[in-house]
Amino acid sequence: MQEDYFAVEAHSASRLKRYLKGVKFGELEVEETAAMTFGSVFHTLMAGEHHKIAVFKDDVACRWVCRKDPKIKTPRATNAYKAIKAAFESRNGGKHIATDSDFAHVKKLRDMLYADPTVSRIVNLDGVEGEKEFYTKIEIFGKTLKAKGKMDLVTTPANPWILDWKKVAVEPTPRNIRNRIMYQFHDDIQAAWYKLLYEATYNVTPALLWCFIMDKPPYEYLMVDMSDFIESGMEKIFKSIHNMETRQTFRTMYGDEYGICRLKREFNEL
Repeated sequence: MQEDYFAVEAHSASRLKRYLKGVKFGELEVEETAAMTFGSVFHTLMAGEHHKIAVFKDDVACRWVCRKDPKIKTPRATNAYKAIKAAFESRNGGKHIATDSDFAHVKKLRDMLYADPTVSRIVNLDGVEGEKEFYTKIEIFGKTLKAKGKMDLVTTPANPWILDWKKVAVEPTPRNIRNRIMYQFHDDIQAAWYKLLYEATYNVTPALLWCFIMDKPPYEYLMVDMSDFIESGMEKIFKSIHNMETRQTFRTMYGDEYGICRLKREFNEL
């Protein structure tokens, strides 16, 4: 399913981010199709879709390889191990592959978040869907764009919510997360784009809740109402569309360092 999604020619939040930040223009068309296995499994588990995950018993495979040749010190680097894993992936085509240790880790995070009253209430609503793909056309700034998006978790128009899970490496303080949203990863573009997709599909405005969680102890997390960042997200989408047409980006116009400083200054007061 993931391959099909990335094969569809349409604008996504990831593409808009690229046009805004600006790598070399020829690289802007490339989608990030190789999502981290950990993140994919986490999103799938949070949506309650266990059937989309296949658990690979990594330690068992390593022990089998070492029994065949006790001299092996790094079994995962051997052709025998790779063949075992490739055969497992082939038998479970279309599923997210996780090692048993990664699966246990992700499940621990899932259980912790499910204990949060807000998350628990939303994920237990009728009609919840995980990793839902949207394809539509969006009328924006006088233009019609083919649009797509894959959302971590959405609910029906009767109780419209969009939830997104973000792994973070630093403590999720309000300051750290605001910097991430506004300047580092431009999550405000994603929130604004998902809102547009949902509204175009259902003619209803959803609530937007992003959860930023550490994937290592102490596993702290912060829930953020992304409606506070829609204005800055729409401003950035406007700039991204402008860059598409002019084939300009902050880097091509101003250079790396100056471009990022200018970006921070322009959106700092929004």
